[in-house]
Amino acid sequence: MIYYLCPGQPDCISGGTRKLYDHVAILNTHGLDARILSNHEIGVLNWDYDRDIVVIPEVYGDGIRDFVPSGWRRIVFVQNSYITDYVDGQTIVWR
Repeated sequence: MIYYLCPGQPDCISGGTRKLYDHVAILNTHGLDARILSNHEIGVLNWDYDRDIVVIPEVYGDGIRDFVPSGWRRIVFVQNSYITDYVDGQTIVWR
């Protein structure tokens, strides 16, 4: 299963969040199991560490470590690369 961690509520979807729903729909259309995962659901999953993947939007920033424990297979989905210029409050110098 591919889980897309989604900020906010399903009744209030912004443009960037809409893309998460679009990705899930495309993956499902092509035969892959994917679904939206809300913040409060992440602690109650029956997680299969060998197969499941969680996709986290870059808006979680440094909080990605708080939402997705180490050991989980995860992908950061970046729509706005300027948000990723900071880690732990420090500016990253890309070389």
